[in-house]
Amino acid sequence: MGRHIHLCAMVFASGLLLGLGCSDDEDANARPQIQSLTASNLNPAPAETITLTCEATDADGDELSYAWRANGLPFGADAAQVQWQAPASSGLVTVSVTVSDGIDTASRSLPIQVGQNEFALLTGVTDPSFPAWNVDWLKEPTYVYNHQAQLFIVDLRSSLAYANGHITGARNTSVANLAAYVAANNSGGDEIALVCDTGQIAAFAAMGLRMLGHDAFCMKWGMAGWNDLLAGPWDSGISNQYANIMSNSASPNLPVNNWPTLATGLSSGQAILQARVAAIFAEGFGNNVINAYEVMDSPGTYHIHNYWVTQDYEDVGHIAGSYQLTPGAVTTATALSALHPTQINVLYCWTGHTSAFVGFYLNVLGYDLLSMRFGANALMHDDLPRERWVHQGHNFPTVTN
Repeated sequence: MGRHIHLCAMVFASGLLLGLGCSDDEDANARPQIQSLTASNLNPAPAETITLTCEATDADGDELSYAWRANGLPFGADAAQVQWQAPASSGLVTVSVTVSDGIDTASRSLPIQVGQNEFALLTGVTDPSFPAWNVDWLKEPTYVYNHQAQLFIVDLRSSLAYANGHITGARNTSVANLAAYVAANNSGGDEIALVCDTGQIAAFAAMGLRMLGHDAFCMKWGMAGWNDLLAGPWDSGISNQYANIMSNSASPNLPVNNWPTLATGLSSGQAILQARVAAIFAEGFGNNVINAYEVMDSPGTYHIHNYWVTQDYEDVGHIAGSYQLTPGAVTTATALSALHPTQINVLYCWTGHTSAFVGFYLNVLGYDLLSMRFGANALMHDDLPRERWVHQGHNFPTVTN
């Protein structure tokens, strides 16, 4: 009996050792990863043939297979790059690819607009222009101070705030009247410096002027950065109220939505651009901004997008569930389709400058997008490693009238 027990123990121990030698982790299969899905033309003519390319990898080195579909119907070869002929009639087509390693799969979709529509006409103008619009649009108060005589300075604050103290030579008008004011008064084409209380309204307006072809920029931090005595709006805008509920998880996979629908009745991209810019200027900043507490009180109401690089999104912390959009990746060829075409999107950055600036552009494209006022400074001010509001230490002069 004792020998029988001893043999059983040896069998059990051998089984245990075998089990330790072959863990579930070692047997686990790595799911394929899709890095990108691109088209040689996102707006082909009816019956035009375009090239679709899927970049995918597999950590195990498994051979990958590719299954392509257009509006749910299969097409093309089992290959990472295929040719696809658009249908003979205009319309939106969702092209998708499913990549398989024989065990697990990964899928991604891409909306393709066949034939011209207003959105395609507009983005044919804005997509190639966005990289240039997105450069040198934000400058420090010191730059304005050192170049006052060469700048066409426009103060977008209320007439009362302007009268109580403004930059020498600055002119005063509203966002709604800005485009007409600049066209009538800056015939020399001087570089335009836009100024407001905090820099966020000026950033919003700077994109609008740039989309119209003007050399305009926003003065960072607004008049709060010009003179410490005017820092009140920024001092009251910062908060640490939500610092303890920020997330450090990886971004959810970006959704792939259809494009917005525009209906200006115009037939050229440039004409549509002019009409859309005028419409957003008329709406003003107040209709395109939201406070942090409004977002955090009901985050499920909005499609929230963080506008930082991946490392900052994960290391610094972000609103839980928000999608990470890489700065600059807001054209039809990149991550623009992550925005929802019919529901309310919220975009936030560090300070509210960039989200206001890019927000004007995205609203021109037809998205309903709100910039979060003061950005992450209104969520977790003390935890920010940079772009954190502090008094700028300037005492640049103001004049009254």
